[in-house]
Amino acid sequence: MRWPRLLMSSFLAVCAAVPAVAQGQTRVEETALATTVYTGEWVQNNSDRPWSGGTAALSNTALSRATLTFSGTGVTWVGLQGPQAGIAKVYLDGAYQVDVDCYATTETVQAVLFARTGLGAGAHTLAIEATGTMNPAATDAFIALDAFDVEGVPGGRVQDAGLPTTVYTGDWFQGNMERAWSGGTAAISKSAGSHATLMFTGTGVSWIGFQGPQGGIARVSLDGAQVANVDTYAAAEQLQVVLFTRSGLTADLHILTIDPTGTMNPAATDAFIVVDAFDVTP
Repeated sequence: MRWPRLLMSSFLAVCAAVPAVAQGQTRVEETALATTVYTGEWVQNNSDRPWSGGTAALSNTALSRATLTFSGTGVTWVGLQGPQAGIAKVYLDGAYQVDVDCYATTETVQAVLFARTGLGAGAHTLAIEATGTMNPAATDAFIALDAFDVEGVPGGRVQDAGLPTTVYTGDWFQGNMERAWSGGTAAISKSAGSHATLMFTGTGVSWIGFQGPQGGIARVSLDGAQVANVDTYAAAEQLQVVLFTRSGLTADLHILTIDPTGTMNPAATDAFIVVDAFDVTP
């Protein structure tokens, strides 16, 4: 079964920064499902506590996980410390980082529970996993996700129409040019260092784009690993072409990144890369 196409005119829903957020950071509330995927058992809490954005997501169930996908150079998990708080595992870009014991004798809301800076510019994932375990002094094992602070959010384009799954950084422009693009438009770039990053949950993905005399070479990465260089040159133009496809993935969160290289086939007239749509298989 094929999911409907995720049109490239997507956006990253990032909530406005509040005064407590440091300059150069963007605050992402836990309700921003555009960037945060929850698996397992979570409840939304809007108790009388002063949560950032008014709510927090809570779980005390082992293996329940919240995964934030972001593009930036640093990230901070903002949550709760208190007598009823448990222990969480933290993963960054798929690698285990640390166990965080959120227990404290008194409650602290909007507490910084984990922070990491100095990341490479580009797409990253931060996963918070409830373990169901707790400090011997704790009364429960709840983990609270209140917000994330993201540092170094690039000034590149962030699409603002359609499904919230794709982040554009660097130099991209919206093209309709009377061609028969999926959804009516496409994102186009020939600038090395530009990225189009799709966050999706599924077992397969296809990049839909363009081949033609002016098509360049793109680097494709999946879950942080380079998997292909795609030469989009062709003697004649072809629209809505499958340029890359991968199946047999685990049914989990994945990241597909398309990077224009600024290079081209010797026969090509330019180095343009087109992101028209993505097909995601559940």
